[in-house]
Amino acid sequence: MSEKRCFIPPATVLPLWAAERLSGPFALFLYRHVSKPLAALTGRLSALFPFPVAGVFAIGCMAAAAALIGCSFRNRRALRVLSRFLCVLLSAYILLWDILYALPAAPDGKLSAPSLNALCERLIEETEEAIPAFLERNEALLLDRALVLMRAQTGLPLERAKWTRFPGVFSALGISGLYFPLTGEALVNGDDLPDTLPFTICHEMAHQAGWAREEDANYRAFLACEAGSDPLFRYSASFTMLIYAMEALYRADNAAWRARVGGMSRALTDRFAAANGLMTAGPSRAQAAQRAVTDAFLRFSGEADGVDSYERAILLLAAHWGLTGGAT
Repeated sequence: MSEKRCFIPPATVLPLWAAERLSGPFALFLYRHVSKPLAALTGRLSALFPFPVAGVFAIGCMAAAAALIGCSFRNRRALRVLSRFLCVLLSAYILLWDILYALPAAPDGKLSAPSLNALCERLIEETEEAIPAFLERNEALLLDRALVLMRAQTGLPLERAKWTRFPGVFSALGISGLYFPLTGEALVNGDDLPDTLPFTICHEMAHQAGWAREEDANYRAFLACEAGSDPLFRYSASFTMLIYAMEALYRADNAAWRARVGGMSRALTDRFAAANGLMTAGPSRAQAAQRAVTDAFLRFSGEADGVDSYERAILLLAAHWGLTGGAT
């Protein structure tokens, strides 16, 4: 009997995962009454520490797992403890993150070339209006300013994002930011492109607010920046969405893309070229590996487009502005 007990804990995780994925009403009930309050509590506890708890938590878990694996060769009880330890981690992951993918998603669709052209025109206008705020930018208290915007947009008592302690590692891997659900922390790479950095903070905080899908997080972050009175965040949101929209327009109608680039001001052209240069320089092996892992993770979680799901936010934005006449 004792030999079989070590397999019981993982077996209890599978029904939970299957139930929240296969039953929408159950997933919604679990999210409202368990996951949402648990995530808020986790975030509040992590906010007590001025440094990111995620790294300490991850290292501690790996050390504990390694120690238990080592002990299991001499003591079978250690194997049972390891099994239960992994069960707790998997259950926490399901409740704090995976369940969010079981909630209703935005409808699929694709913008036509005319709709993309109109969206790019609107975004260029928005970005041109706000670019002076970037050129004369005040980057003080970015995390606090983002917190005000996201709390106003979501109506939730979100916690302040944190700068990662390892920006060099993040940059080497091509990571602008990430949300660590097991500690409820939104972590941001402070060395990221200054044009997109304010938006990235809001994007990671949108994950903290409960929007797991990348297109939803992008869209909610845009709404927060657009509705706020901070011109630097308005510029960052418009600029980031412009990059996505221009990439889509480039594939759909190259002539229209060239016309839009030709109509940009010199200041915006320089910033657009700087961002485009970073994206077209070619990823390093580490960045390519990170992108492949992220793509696989997103697809496994339910994002059919993988890393391309970030760009799907432009469909939501076009609908927000009434520019989806040619959507398919």
